[in-house]
Amino acid sequence: MDFYRYWAKTNHDQSEWHLLPYHSLDVAACGKALLEVHPKMLARVATALKLTPEEAEGFLLHLLALHDFGKFLPHFQMLAPKVVAALGQPERTHVPYVIRHDTAGYIWWSLDNSRELNALACAIFGHHGVPPLILDEPGLFDDEELEDAQALSDAFAEIFKPGTPERSAATEEFAKELSWTVAGWAVLADWLGSNVEAFPFVAERVPLTQYWDMTQKAAGKLVKDAGLERPVPSGQDFEQLFPRYAPSALQTWANTVEIPEEPALFILEDATGAGKTEAAFTLASRIMAARDFGGVFVGLPTTATANQMYDRTSDVYRAMFVEGGMPSLVLAHGQRKLSEKFRQTLEFNTPNEPKSYDRKGNDVTASAFCAAWLADRAKKSLLAHVGVGTIDQLLLGVLPAKHQSLRMWGIRDKVIIVDEVHAYDEYMNELLLTVLRFCRQEGLYVVLLSATLSDGLKAKFLSTYTGDEAIDARFPLAMVATENRLTESAIQADPGRERKLEVLRLESDEEGIEKVRTLAKSGRCVCWIRNTVNDAVAVYHELEQEFGDHVDLFHARFAAADRQTIEQRVVTRFGKDSQADARRGRIVIATQVVEQSLDVDFDEIVTDLAPVDLLIQRAGRMRRHKRDGDGNPIPHDLQDQRGPIRLHIVSPDPGSVDSATWLADVLPGSNAVYQRLDVMWRTAKVIFSSHEIALPGDSRALVSAVYDSDDCPDALAERADRGLGKGLSKQNQGRLNALTLTDGYQRFGQNFWQDEHKTPTRIEEVPSTKVRLAVWDGAAIAPIAKADRFAWELSEVSMAVHLFGESTTPELDERAKALMPDEGRWVDVLVLTPGPDGLVAQRAAKTPFTLLYDSKRGLQKLEDR
Repeated sequence: MDFYRYWAKTNHDQSEWHLLPYHSLDVAACGKALLEVHPKMLARVATALKLTPEEAEGFLLHLLALHDFGKFLPHFQMLAPKVVAALGQPERTHVPYVIRHDTAGYIWWSLDNSRELNALACAIFGHHGVPPLILDEPGLFDDEELEDAQALSDAFAEIFKPGTPERSAATEEFAKELSWTVAGWAVLADWLGSNVEAFPFVAERVPLTQYWDMTQKAAGKLVKDAGLERPVPSGQDFEQLFPRYAPSALQTWANTVEIPEEPALFILEDATGAGKTEAAFTLASRIMAARDFGGVFVGLPTTATANQMYDRTSDVYRAMFVEGGMPSLVLAHGQRKLSEKFRQTLEFNTPNEPKSYDRKGNDVTASAFCAAWLADRAKKSLLAHVGVGTIDQLLLGVLPAKHQSLRMWGIRDKVIIVDEVHAYDEYMNELLLTVLRFCRQEGLYVVLLSATLSDGLKAKFLSTYTGDEAIDARFPLAMVATENRLTESAIQADPGRERKLEVLRLESDEEGIEKVRTLAKSGRCVCWIRNTVNDAVAVYHELEQEFGDHVDLFHARFAAADRQTIEQRVVTRFGKDSQADARRGRIVIATQVVEQSLDVDFDEIVTDLAPVDLLIQRAGRMRRHKRDGDGNPIPHDLQDQRGPIRLHIVSPDPGSVDSATWLADVLPGSNAVYQRLDVMWRTAKVIFSSHEIALPGDSRALVSAVYDSDDCPDALAERADRGLGKGLSKQNQGRLNALTLTDGYQRFGQNFWQDEHKTPTRIEEVPSTKVRLAVWDGAAIAPIAKADRFAWELSEVSMAVHLFGESTTPELDERAKALMPDEGRWVDVLVLTPGPDGLVAQRAAKTPFTLLYDSKRGLQKLEDR
């Protein structure tokens, strides 16, 4: 019996190694350091399992120390035969590594334990980001290995003195509930404990108690250096967070509303530009201090809105914590960042395990995968103290995606803010409902923001926290839902933001172009929001010939660096503080990227017909701030001097519906994007019958008239039913794909859990792929983005699979991937060469075609021009 004969870590030439007992204690020490930083988790485990805090800590640390016990198997040990020989293990012929060590560890544990704690065991043994397989392999370990493993487990028990949870059905249910965040704790502890700089290899025999004392010091220092300590919330209110502004009625409510003792869901409904974001931050600051939370995550619908929110958050987040702390702020898609400390500390470059564990393989080392995972700042956003990003980062936490548990670990200590909650489809809403159930289960506080939330969707959100139903139909409205009650508070609309819009219908694209041309020539700045990239590009080509660089094109098919440049130019030129000289006669042709959360203020808006809630959002990009007749900013308490407000909508006539091609005859691209023709028709009917709408006052009535009605012309009924069917299909797919929280962190199928890039957070009508653009000049390959850091990430663009086609330069593609830090593991590559009109790439297909890219137009098929 000798547990010092087993290795856990080694270098590539097997000249150095780290013994299994020591790595187990390294990871346990990191787990202990994390529990000291996050005591609420320990208290929750103690309460659930009916243990004292000391017993609960001992129980968790003992279980965590067993995480790599699958490495007792010769299947694993023989991956390093030189080390095995040096440690004096019996000689063996090569044993194939068939059952992974995480699953093997779970099999070892299950030989002598009952099922009540099964989910917690899976959480610990699934430390590589996926629950272990539940297999019946009683003969996997021989007697000698079982004796050595049991002896080490007993030695650990002497160190940790674990409590023994009561064995019961209730314990089993509690274990399932706790397992989701315990799994994230185990992954993070294992990553930290795999840092060879903090925990150098030790091959000589050291008493375990002596090593435990030593490794605890190293773990505490590592957690501190990694920026994982919790800064202290300041609890500052609106006046302290935003000293330059007088609070609106909604912000005053957020500043004074009682924070419930039990977990709560807040829903804030108010007009675009009414200060919902500031109200949400005020609530978050107060909740953090009152209920002891360590941070905030803000989820938004698009990267453009995340960029905007990141800029706004960077101005206020430090005030949410006591001075002297080091809160980290991370943007969730890698285009900008404020603090690199977390990434620099945890981005290990030490894949110190045998070649069999190469990062291209299926069983990547903890340190190597940590480097790759944390190099993607989108994933890291939920571990930072303040994270801002797309809602996808939240949704991935409730999907069977590898390492989703790290997201759940990050969520459990944060106030969650989700903006533009009306902007998601049926599939995403089902996933969001699961996120809300998880938040309720974990005792979290969530703030949802919207200007146009339908009653049906609001009822679904509320049901995750309370059984009460909303009854107040007023707008604006603020709601607080807890298990015991629902409180609804009508909010006084800001008189300065109340406005009436005349609604005018344009018959065709040609009328739209003429309207934009007339408005721009009169000195107005105007934005035409189109429903498809191709429609936006077509109009841009037409107007660019006349207006030159006075017209910008803004859509999602630009490389990230160019999109960021265009976005910044649009926000600067048309933002709150923009001056008349920068705005006069300017045109922006945009897609949906401009309609959500961007603080832009156009004199005039032209828009394609879209569902009513999106039209309200688009109208919110017009006359957003007070200006004089020339477009210069004026004080908020003065009247805007730009004259009557008109919303021009390119739309077919809702009073003349002769066939199912009603929408396609005028807007063929929109007909493909928006499947619910009944919603489109009711929107047109309601909007144009009004001639004039008052915002925000009419918002609730308009949304209700469209979404709470089934009125539809017979000619559109069949297509409308198909659209409704697709929506229900998406909803069902969301239910099927989302994790079942009551099952706990377990899996029962080989292929259920997948890598993140194979786990959809959105269902697209047109499948897309993430592509990195590279330039080949005949001598060298380089990313299209010119940047000192993250150039390949800034060269990414999302594009339709059918537009991407097949490569005609596979050798160049592989050369480009070899230059990338992540070797292009989860992306496609498009290698372009210089041409007379931009950068071009020939693509193979049934009918070969050419792709063209330039920084003004983005990526398109050459014939599109």
